[in-house]
Amino acid sequence: MPGILRHARQTAEKHVKAAEDAKSDPKILGRHKDNPPKVQLLPSGNTPRRPMIEFVDVGGKFIDVKEHRARARESARRRSIKDKNAQTS
Repeated sequence: MPGILRHARQTAEKHVKAAEDAKSDPKILGRHKDNPPKVQLLPSGNTPRRPMIEFVDVGGKFIDVKEHRARARESARRRSIKDKNAQTS
């Protein structure tokens, strides 16, 4: 039994790592590959008493990879149907 639990834990860790790696896949993020997060500070308003607003580029941290792949497949399917209809016209 301990061996089965150890194997299940290792498999789960592999899946979590693969899911995290898929979020930084260049195909998903487009032109943003291997760039560190960008931080941009902007003044908030005209008054000097207000703090600066900080924008941090988090890349693909909050991307749902399964949804993104499903949308890409659906887009490819629609494109092939559109191309097929254009050829028959």
